[in-house]
Amino acid sequence: MAAVQCAAHPDVETERVCVDCKKGICDACATYEIDGRAACAECGQKAEAASRAIGSALLAVVGVSFLLAVAVGVALFKQRPFVGGVAAVFSILTRYALQAWLRPRAVTAR
Repeated sequence: MAAVQCAAHPDVETERVCVDCKKGICDACATYEIDGRAACAECGQKAEAASRAIGSALLAVVGVSFLLAVAVGVALFKQRPFVGGVAAVFSILTRYALQAWLRPRAVTAR
């Protein structure tokens, strides 16, 4: 890969580019990693906020799916001991399905 100038430091040449915005970034500017690849501070903060929002939404949906499964189970089977277990399994499967579909990005600060 050809050397490019850092977007923030034009006097520094680098071979790194941000994974999102594709701007050149030097070692000092590569402050985040998104899915294991270098990212600038702006893109890293955006990806981190998006991942946190997805995580919060997943938590809320899993909680609601558990309560819904309990309500349906009680309506169908009355208050039987297995209803809570079935509801828990349903909410866990819901979480895995949504996580696979939404695929939140792994963001770490360097």
